[in-house]
Amino acid sequence: MPLVAAPEWMLVTSRKVSLQALLPYGCQVAVDQEFGARSALERTYERAGVTVDVFVEEANDASSAYGLFTFYQDPAMQPVPGVELARMGQQAVLMVRSRYFIRVIRRPDLSANELRSFLIAIGGSHLSSVDREKLPTPLRAPGLVAGSEKYLLGPEATKSVLPSFPVQIIGYADGVEAQLETYRRNTELMKLLVLSYPTPQLAELRYRAIQSTLSVEHRLGAESAYGRQQGSYVILVLDAVSKAAADGLLNQFKVKEWVSSMPAYHPANAMVRDMMVLIVGNLELVLLIAVLGLMGGIALFACKHLILKAFPDSWFSREQDERLIRLRLH
Repeated sequence: MPLVAAPEWMLVTSRKVSLQALLPYGCQVAVDQEFGARSALERTYERAGVTVDVFVEEANDASSAYGLFTFYQDPAMQPVPGVELARMGQQAVLMVRSRYFIRVIRRPDLSANELRSFLIAIGGSHLSSVDREKLPTPLRAPGLVAGSEKYLLGPEATKSVLPSFPVQIIGYADGVEAQLETYRRNTELMKLLVLSYPTPQLAELRYRAIQSTLSVEHRLGAESAYGRQQGSYVILVLDAVSKAAADGLLNQFKVKEWVSSMPAYHPANAMVRDMMVLIVGNLELVLLIAVLGLMGGIALFACKHLILKAFPDSWFSREQDERLIRLRLH
């Protein structure tokens, strides 16, 4: 049992750099910008004389950072044991946390256990439940090639992973999200491309254009395309050796849609707006009470004068000083 605790990783330097500084590590600037990254933070950590360089890119949101993570991963990378959404390659380790995409430059003198402890120190071992809910649902099916998942949000990333695919027919300007997976059937590889559109009507319109452009189900071999439209999703199988193989993969995926109530929208200034509504409501209540009180006083005054005219000799119409009070004293 060690009697002295192991030293902690300390942040030594931190500076802002352009995305061009990441070109030696395989960065594609246009793709990173498509996911919302504009620059990176270069950080250096040190422990017991060992330094590690880290590049941190901030994307638009958690799903965009996840998209960068999937874009740069490849099947040759291995998952880091005990660290969620972290994959280790020969040159770098990729990790995503919240809206941050992290590249850790590997050192030959850093063991796998030391590298794992470093990743846990800077990013924790697991995602938070909030960030996990923001990530797209993975397309799990038998034959999935580990590390082949791609989450795409724009044409630049799609052209890079599917160079022969006409990306203009997807229609990313309409708010489309794409997921690309590679599956192995015997010795053959097929790609599954799932396009999520905002509405079923838009998906139907786009699928017609895809059918016409790709000659869906009329082309065989390396450039074949089979697909179907289900609700707001378009599912395509690319590079299938036969229609039977493509249908076997397509039949594993079913689309289920349901209607749910949307929560009330609360803008950023909701508290100020609610406070103003409360103040205005109180003012209206005070004004209503004042008006009712004034009208009640006028009504009592008018009733008294009517009684005096109608019943001049009644007890109510007598003046206070004309009343006789009799005291029975013995």
